[in-house]
Amino acid sequence: MGVTKKVVGNTFQQYVTKRLEQLKGQYVRGLIAAGIETVNYIRNRSGEASWFDDTGNLRSSIGFVILDEGQIIYQSGFDVVKNGAEGSRIGKEFSELVAQRTEQFKKGLVLLVVAGMEYAAYVEAMENKDVLASSKPYANRIIQDMIKQLQ
Repeated sequence: MGVTKKVVGNTFQQYVTKRLEQLKGQYVRGLIAAGIETVNYIRNRSGEASWFDDTGNLRSSIGFVILDEGQIIYQSGFDVVKNGAEGSRIGKEFSELVAQRTEQFKKGLVLLVVAGMEYAAYVEAMENKDVLASSKPYANRIIQDMIKQLQ
């Protein structure tokens, strides 16, 4: 009596692969939701809680991208605030540049939140204002809650 290979092993592998793709899709959707919520939190704070706008460029330059193995799979809108069209453009370009050039973002799924205007760090450091400082802990809380729900 010979031994025959059953299709069950292949079917199981297909099931696992499909399930992993579904989980990854849920995780990506969760990262998008976390990015939207984080950017809204950062951009919609009052001047007292963040900084006062002159042109709107700094707020317009804030947005996010989702990376999968270093490739951008989602990019936020970088909506224009006040007359901040230049900030929106620069934020979008900056997010793409950082995503391309940062080695640590080339593995796994990454939520990258940016403020593209070159003076963002100055406003945060020298004027003691919160541009992006609170974004990481804020996003981390959202993502940890999402991971618990997925489990």
